[in-house]
Amino acid sequence: MLAKSSPASVLSKISAPTLLVQGQTDSLFPLSEANANAAGIAATGTPVKVTWFPGGHDGGSPSDDVTVQQQTLGWLNQYAARDGVTNDASFFPSATAET
Repeated sequence: MLAKSSPASVLSKISAPTLLVQGQTDSLFPLSEANANAAGIAATGTPVKVTWFPGGHDGGSPSDDVTVQQQTLGWLNQYAARDGVTNDASFFPSATAET
């Protein structure tokens, strides 16, 4: 059932630039899942970026994190608004994230 519900079978079909926001303390979907999804999406050349925030299904919201808000706005400006804002497609942990 888990394999059937996994996004792994569709990652190669994603062609839209993708921003993945992942909670660091998420017991349902750990960081490794976001990283695996990002790798699968990027494998076809699709722009992908991962940003972490302190929180997840166990508490803490990305909407409360200023760094995630800035990352999201930058991503949308680059790929949705097309206003010429440059934003590299790489990994950025939240500035407030605990390591």
